Amino acid sequence: MSRISLKVNTSDYDFSKLPSTWEVKTVGDLVSEQILERPLDGNHGESHPKHGDFVSSGIPFIMATDIDRGEIDLQNCKYIPLKLAKTLRKGFALEEDVLLTHKATIGRTAIIGKTVFPFFMLTPQVTYYRVKNRRRLSNRFLMQYFNSPIFQEILSNYANSGSTRDYLGIMAQLDLPIILPDLSEQYAIAATAGNFEEKINLLNRQINTLESLSGTLFRQWFIEEAGDDWKEIMLSDIADHIKNNMNPSRQPDQLFRHYSLPAFDGGKEPISEVGKQILSSKYTVESNSILISKLNPRTPRVWALYGSREDGVGICSTEFQVLKPKIIAHFGFIYYFLKSFQVTNELANASSGTSGSHQRVNPDDILSLNLLFPPEMKIREFDEVTRAYLRKIGENRRQIRTLTKLRDTLVPKLMTGEVRVEM
Repeated sequence: MSRISLKVNTSDYDFSKLPSTWEVKTVGDLVSEQILERPLDGNHGESHPKHGDFVSSGIPFIMATDIDRGEIDLQNCKYIPLKLAKTLRKGFALEEDVLLTHKATIGRTAIIGKTVFPFFMLTPQVTYYRVKNRRRLSNRFLMQYFNSPIFQEILSNYANSGSTRDYLGIMAQLDLPIILPDLSEQYAIAATAGNFEEKINLLNRQINTLESLSGTLFRQWFIEEAGDDWKEIMLSDIADHIKNNMNPSRQPDQLFRHYSLPAFDGGKEPISEVGKQILSSKYTVESNSILISKLNPRTPRVWALYGSREDGVGICSTEFQVLKPKIIAHFGFIYYFLKSFQVTNELANASSGTSGSHQRVNPDDILSLNLLFPPEMKIREFDEVTRAYLRKIGENRRQIRTLTKLRDTLVPKLMTGEVRVEM
């Protein structure tokens, strides 16, 4: 772990081109001191809830992985009873507090909006920031500033040791710089940046809804209502395993669409890179392919590349296996089969490796997966439904890509005053 608690040197950054009325302050100047490891009930308290302490409802127990794209995932986060929460030595975040992850997964941020919960519990991976004076600093501007490329680069410089378990201590966080426009401009900048986030999050929620609907329909039609007369086949009977190797570095100026594991985890958006930036061998991928990761199958990564090809040559990490339906009408059936709990569980049991974080499944185990094959008419009916969903998902991802590029171009200019918002 990379522990950093030394004072951040704000002179490392050039703020000389900011508008003359703007200031540069530190986090500690503008937010309240953190109330850490102080149980609400006044007792000594425990550090962590135990596995059996979690309940279906209660007080949200927020980890770094529960924060994404400016939002807190209250559907999938863990909960603990109120009585237990009051005894823990944790941060107690309240409505309107800004959250920032500072350990292992660094730089995720969100704001606690209107809520029915009296407080939120935070793991040591997450810090809350409570603005001292709302007439000087908007908490919504603070959240958007934390999320901006400017602040993210500063965080990276002080917390990136090349390790996956970086850490930025509380004292170092309080020394981090904040660019401080006039309050009215803070509101305008936060609103502009927030509009991008709102549109992107709406598109992502639509994607999640469509994926969930398709997955539910697959389970109902092909698992719960499977016919006794359906034939048992192997996946290899209906899908080809494509293993076309290439070395992108031999085409140094060629643009590639790189489908990597980090790209999948970061939002299922391939990275555009030229060949000289890609040092290892890859598989080529085409439209209407399905990628499934052989690494750590307990965390399934199944990527649908449905529809027309986009700019650049498609390639993927060799951790992915490239499958292509023998019949295009079987695409949705195969994709949601691979995403099913049944397949995840089977591949997890078949995996092997030296540690829990480096388990791999043999590609042959993927191709030899058994499934009950329904009547062709049933598959084509499913295809008609999921084809529309997959096209909508692809359209949403293209819109997200456009909005993200525009946001990442505009917001840094707003944050430094290079572009001003009319008020």
